[in-house]
Amino acid sequence: MSTKEQILDFLSGQGPSRAEDIRKAVRPAIGRQACWKALKALQTDGFVAATGAGPSSRWLLAGSAAVRRHLETPPDRRRPAGYDIAFLDSYVPNRTFYIPPESRKALKEAGTPPAGLSGLADERVLKRFLVDLSWKSSSLEGNTYSLAETERLVKFGEEAEGRTREETVMVLNHRAAIEYICPDPDVPPVSAMTLRNIHALVSSELLDDPMWEGALRTHPVMIGGSAYRPLDDPHRIRETFETMVSKAAMIRDPFEQAFFLCVHVPLLQAFEDCNKRTSRIAANIPLLSARLSPVSFLEVSHRDYVDGLLGIYEMADVSLAREVFVGAYVTSASRYWSPSVHASAPSLAILKNRDFIRNAVRELVKSHGGFDADHAVGMVREKGLSGHPEVLEHVRRSIEGLNEGNLILYGLSPEDLERLHDQSEARSGATGGKSGGHREGDDGWTPPEPSPFDETSGPFKTG
Repeated sequence: MSTKEQILDFLSGQGPSRAEDIRKAVRPAIGRQACWKALKALQTDGFVAATGAGPSSRWLLAGSAAVRRHLETPPDRRRPAGYDIAFLDSYVPNRTFYIPPESRKALKEAGTPPAGLSGLADERVLKRFLVDLSWKSSSLEGNTYSLAETERLVKFGEEAEGRTREETVMVLNHRAAIEYICPDPDVPPVSAMTLRNIHALVSSELLDDPMWEGALRTHPVMIGGSAYRPLDDPHRIRETFETMVSKAAMIRDPFEQAFFLCVHVPLLQAFEDCNKRTSRIAANIPLLSARLSPVSFLEVSHRDYVDGLLGIYEMADVSLAREVFVGAYVTSASRYWSPSVHASAPSLAILKNRDFIRNAVRELVKSHGGFDADHAVGMVREKGLSGHPEVLEHVRRSIEGLNEGNLILYGLSPEDLERLHDQSEARSGATGGKSGGHREGDDGWTPPEPSPFDETSGPFKTG
């Protein structure tokens, strides 16, 4: 354990202490100057603070270290805390900053795709974000869907076995809410109605009464595992909500605006439930508007996330929540710079019908010179898979992706591939169309059955 770590550990147990007492208890062998340098370094990093002056000065935990020390006390033994309107009132947009300049600079560097990379302009990047945030935000609420299961549910509508109906609805609600904020072509503004719309989408069919979906609450709520008690007066809730949204809308820095929403939406608890997931989705509005990488909280642990919020609830201290937010963004931002080859979760219908798909590819290549839409549709219909358009699409893509290395999967030979290329080139030369494994007239072909995304608006609509 380093000297700094030993100092934090000592202060966590002893409370405010003199520098000399800290040195003797932590590492007597080091000199006073070395101990002083360690304390000043911790102070600069925001982990400790000094009170008093001269020999009587005392050092104590500050920032995230103080929050963690506070949370070591069981909730029923911590001092009760209520909503402090002064915490919100003291925030002046574009003058007050929860995130310091050096951190905002690091966030911008992490979230700006390098020259030549597509970022959010590529629909595949948005789809990856859709799956990531749907999964992680649900996971932070205790949902047991895995990332692969979430991808299948979002892409193909396939419910995972052994999961509750509530868990499935939660993931699908996230999908709907995230689609709502994604560019189509514009991102909705940070406004009261936008937050209420997000809440309605993310809470649909999950509340006892649908009247509370998107509505400000008019009754008390409790926060489990916390000494915090939110506002319970309906008029004050509405007034504070309007003030909070007004301040949020005025913030110009996208990262500060995103973090402000992560702090104040859960703190106010303006809705009956689903406040945290509303904040996580809303936090992406300023990032998407600025064409920066979104924040999916992919690497955030449940403990760190909740502890950060408890620091806000009970101490009006954003330091731990800020560490979590900044760390979450920096570690995952590059994931949304460009599409990449990565393991994907195929439809269960594709997994269960792999032999059929491979036989269909072989038959179409050998007997029809590539992808023939009419024959392919007939084969799929005969197999009873007309309700799974992804199977037909997979057959087409498999033919387009044929190469010398994967012929073994389909029982094809190099000669078959050569004939396929020759026929494609002949058709291309005759029609001026692009070459490939499909037949003339198949460019722009779409499955005859609706895909799981056909009713989706925005960047995720396929056709």
